[in-house]
Amino acid sequence: MLEANISLDNSKTKWRVESLRVFLYVICLLVLVVFYNMQNPFISWVILGPSFLALGVGFLLHLCLFLKLDDWKEDSIFLFISFVIDSLLLSYFIYKSGTYQSLFVIFHLLNIILASFLFKGAGSLAIALVTSITFSLSQMMAPDYKSLSFLLVLAINNLSFFGVAGLAGYLSERLFNAEKEVVSKDEKLKSLEDLYELIIDKSPVGLVTFDSSSRVVQMNFKAFSFFPLVKTEDKILDFFPAIKDLWSDIEKLEMPEELLKEVAVKKEEDLQILKLRVTRISKSNNLFLLLIEDLTQYKKMEYSLKQNEKLAAVGGLAAGVAHEIRNPLAGISGSIELLSQTTQNEDDKKLMKIILREIDRLNNLITEFLDFSRPEKPPVDPCDLVFCLKEVIENVKANSKLNQNVVLDVDFPEKALIKGYSDKLKQAFLNIVINAFQAMASKEKGQLKVSIVRNQNRWKVVIKDSGDGMKEETLKRLFEPFYTTKSKGTGLGLAVTHKILEAHQALIFVKSELGQGTEFEFEFPCFDA
Repeated sequence: MLEANISLDNSKTKWRVESLRVFLYVICLLVLVVFYNMQNPFISWVILGPSFLALGVGFLLHLCLFLKLDDWKEDSIFLFISFVIDSLLLSYFIYKSGTYQSLFVIFHLLNIILASFLFKGAGSLAIALVTSITFSLSQMMAPDYKSLSFLLVLAINNLSFFGVAGLAGYLSERLFNAEKEVVSKDEKLKSLEDLYELIIDKSPVGLVTFDSSSRVVQMNFKAFSFFPLVKTEDKILDFFPAIKDLWSDIEKLEMPEELLKEVAVKKEEDLQILKLRVTRISKSNNLFLLLIEDLTQYKKMEYSLKQNEKLAAVGGLAAGVAHEIRNPLAGISGSIELLSQTTQNEDDKKLMKIILREIDRLNNLITEFLDFSRPEKPPVDPCDLVFCLKEVIENVKANSKLNQNVVLDVDFPEKALIKGYSDKLKQAFLNIVINAFQAMASKEKGQLKVSIVRNQNRWKVVIKDSGDGMKEETLKRLFEPFYTTKSKGTGLGLAVTHKILEAHQALIFVKSELGQGTEFEFEFPCFDA
């Protein structure tokens, strides 16, 4: 890249030098034309004709150079020969002007300086040598070449050729090295800028730079994913209301202080948990940097992990207790059956039947709980979530005990394959949907939304009702065994549901507000993930 840039700059230098060389001929031509107009009655074409001829040859030479200039390198031998020819033509032109003190001698110096831009020090000295020889030979043809003043001027001109060549060559070398260093540093700076932009754009955190008037100065790619319709120059207070409450604290920030805040932002129908980090990056320009990190998935996983840890601890303890309870129940049941065979009192028999029935109910409860405590095998076969949920919906529609005034809003793809057990998933979804219907029992016209959408390599199932919602305490203990808000509930329905979903590697997230309804969200790994 560095060599390409230097080559490009040298190509520009080549064209600039060639343009200046042509400009020298143009000046010579203008001087001759002015001289011709001033001396027209007394002009001698024997003297003036060769000068026009020299200029014509020079123009023809440079026309050929313009056609071939891009094909030659800046230090090409052909370009060097063109400078030698220019030196010969200028010497001839000066000779024909009729004086060794001609003004046109300065064009020799300019020719040497221009040569130094392409051939550096050695090249300019070589052109100076050629110029000295051609100029001296042409001047020695003058009639007064033996005079002392002539020899003095000739010596001064020759010294000026080599002096200018040495100085121009030295300066061009320095200029070339400085230009090379500048290009090198410019390339490094450009690489650092590209790396900086790449790091910023590939950052998983949204970055927004804004000033004290809340006007956006810069946003990276991740920030545009949060605010897709926003442009720079827009005001962050207009499109990000969550920062309004922090604005007074932001204005008070001093370097290197930072402000941290977690906010919940509603995006379409989802709730995003965002972590905001604001810091002042420039005191003089009043610039601030806002970092936006999406914690939604982390919060979901954290919630799921806490539930798993809590249920594992409760389940392990309760399973041991259940085993210990079952043995005394078996003894009590056997004793009551023996007593019922010996007693003749009908009232006693009725009481014993009640005791036996309750013992059976306790045994069933313990069996159900032990099933809940037993670890599930990870599923390996494909299972269609769409099929499972359609079956569940048909079951609740046919259940006359449930509120039939509920409006169902269903949005399913054609298929949603995961690794799973259909029967187990139907049981889990049925528990959730029945609870939703029961939460809307007092509603004249409830609404239940059930949808499945793909989110990258996961299928997201959302079950949202417009029921009574839950208290914060109930939400925290939602999946605990034996915790229930129903008068006749065992508290194992949602605990079993959680265990089934956990076995299917589902991420679980629940949102609920009193009077606003409840939303269950489950994310399953896709079968083809």
